[in-house]
Amino acid sequence: MKKFYQYNDVTELAKPYFIKIKRMKMKKLALLIAVVILFSVNSIAQTLKPGDGIRLTVYNIEDKLTGDYFVTEEGTIRLPYLGKFDVKDTFFPVLKEKIIAKYDSIYKNPEMTVQPLFRVSIIGEVNKPGVYYVTGFEKISDVLALAGGKTSSANLDEVYLIRDGKKVEVDAEKIFEEGNILADFDVRSGDKIFIPRNFWAKSNDASILVSALAVVAAIIGIFVN
Repeated sequence: MKKFYQYNDVTELAKPYFIKIKRMKMKKLALLIAVVILFSVNSIAQTLKPGDGIRLTVYNIEDKLTGDYFVTEEGTIRLPYLGKFDVKDTFFPVLKEKIIAKYDSIYKNPEMTVQPLFRVSIIGEVNKPGVYYVTGFEKISDVLALAGGKTSSANLDEVYLIRDGKKVEVDAEKIFEEGNILADFDVRSGDKIFIPRNFWAKSNDASILVSALAVVAAIIGIFVN
């Protein structure tokens, strides 16, 4: 004989599943909040760190000022005719205004641009892994483009970014294959992007190695016999 449940009975039976779903939603919400906090600071409103730099471009002055200038380990930068600048704990927009004001006091109405060069790196399955300099407006997809794009062995399911010692998973499939711009993070000074290798690519390499060893063993066997 079939057993029929009343509404209250069904509610009681389903309660553990509701609690589980609620916990899952809270966990996702907490992760979302953490990501928002981590990436909420405007990329351009950041300070220059050792290894970062400034790109100075001057248009109406004969003196050689145009060039890239980099921050030392002491947190200083040396600019032509201005000498040493302490850049520690100074947001770039403030530093930019100071530099322009200094040159304005030396030259009459200088036409110039001052751009930040924030140092980021990308390693793993990209065509040109290494260190790149960005200006503060670029996103992860832009850095990937600078690195020549991903290789055919890239695993987009496990891409992550290291920022300030924290590991953040990146939904690279949404960014690169679905074109979801909301999933595309701004990059900041010191960011490290890692694109791992696909498991099947690793397995393929292993099978090639095994095959090569088998061939070598066969050759040795022929000579021994």
